[in-house]
Amino acid sequence: MFQAIFFAGGFAVAAVPWGQKPILPSLLTPAHKVSLESSGVLSKAQLTQLEALRQEIQLEVGALREEDGLSVEQFNDVAARISELEVNRLKKVAGASFTALLDWADRAWEADSVAIQTRQHAPRPPSGDVTYTVFATQYAPNDAAAPDELAVPDVCIKFANLGWTSELASWGCPATYQAGNAYSVHVVHGSDARDVWVGEVGPWNHHDNYWNAAGDPDRPRRMWTDLDRGMPEAQAAFRDNYNGGLDEFGRTVLNQAGIDLTPTIAATLGLAYLENDWVEVTWLWETDTGADTDTDTGAETDTGAGVDTPGDTGAEPGEDKGFGFCATGPGRTGGWGASFLLSALVCRRRST
Repeated sequence: MFQAIFFAGGFAVAAVPWGQKPILPSLLTPAHKVSLESSGVLSKAQLTQLEALRQEIQLEVGALREEDGLSVEQFNDVAARISELEVNRLKKVAGASFTALLDWADRAWEADSVAIQTRQHAPRPPSGDVTYTVFATQYAPNDAAAPDELAVPDVCIKFANLGWTSELASWGCPATYQAGNAYSVHVVHGSDARDVWVGEVGPWNHHDNYWNAAGDPDRPRRMWTDLDRGMPEAQAAFRDNYNGGLDEFGRTVLNQAGIDLTPTIAATLGLAYLENDWVEVTWLWETDTGADTDTDTGAETDTGAGVDTPGDTGAEPGEDKGFGFCATGPGRTGGWGASFLLSALVCRRRST
């Protein structure tokens, strides 16, 4: 998979991977929407259509992630179809402004890339807090009556918070993940902030405690130890084609999220339903000792045992998690191929 590389602000920046990944849900953040509107590239009607397309693609990605009956190959086939269709639909929305829109997208993507690399090279906060800026998406909570939770890609945190001691042991979680410890993070978005309990694992990976250093004495980073501390594997896979653009299960990573919010939590942070953005996250159970002992080994050191599955929001088989997908006829557990996307689209449109 080829991505052009150019330099901006002294940093290497990969070009927008149109057609390889669905871009709009990760690109059209609130700030970039304002930038695009002020640029005059699209009319007001086109901007409305573009936002509708962004939400539609995000629903498709959510539906695909929640479908637990697909093989990795089927998942990736559907992912490729979503990415391909995005470009075609974008051309219809933009019309004669398509080239100008792509030029704007290049600048927005470059700005995000430079901001990411600037943060990576910034000194650690003197407070000792473990704080990183990551991309936040949204997911439907397991229990609609208890939506005050979020997800991070570390299954050990989920097990500890739920008090599942046997799972902590069988999945090889370090003893420092203690059941009943109520692990929470402090999330800041603009002028809004919340302390939120971690109730789920995801998105994408289950063993990517990216906020820890590989040499952390208590909770060392278990996978992707060649990445910078604070860099989620999903973000590197999405933006830079790290690990071939795949997650730990071999699935194509379809957004750059390092944290997943329920719509309820997102709303308290000033985000609309299905709206994604960069947030600052402080891991309240961690303290930065000032020594970053990451080693660029490239080794994957996943210590998890037991049966791991790519369904990363706790959905039970046959359960609709509320992001627009539902079972329609036979084939729920396999054999969908490219028709899965069409079935999901039809189902979602019937439900709206």
